[in-house]
Amino acid sequence: MASQKAKGLATLIKLATRATEDAQRAVAAAVEVVEQAEQRLADHEAVMEREAEAASQNGFLSRAYVAWQPGAVDRRATLRQEVEIAKARLELARDQLADAFRERKSYEIAHQTVLDRERRERQRIENGKLDEAGLNGWFRRLNTADAF
Repeated sequence: MASQKAKGLATLIKLATRATEDAQRAVAAAVEVVEQAEQRLADHEAVMEREAEAASQNGFLSRAYVAWQPGAVDRRATLRQEVEIAKARLELARDQLADAFRERKSYEIAHQTVLDRERRERQRIENGKLDEAGLNGWFRRLNTADAF
């Protein structure tokens, strides 16, 4: 039968497992945000290339492109910044996941240590009882042999 300490550690393991699962979901969500931000940036850069190509082939479009291009460059800078922020958040989520794994592992090790200690104590007590029973039988046989 597990002690209160072992039961408490089992509860902490369950809570740490939950925290680890939450951290894994946070990493998955952060990865998705990074991918979406990178896709928006790639899409915008593709639009910029298409517009530059179209402007180089048409004089009217080139005048419109000159007016549009500064805003597009600003938008690209904003999108790049969004990608960097998303990557930083992903790194933070990964760090939190690693911390959650470490915490859970420490509880699991402590729990196993408590269980091993309790098992050794039960074994020691059982061996003591077996030794006592063996000695009692030996003394009985010894006393029975002396009686004759």
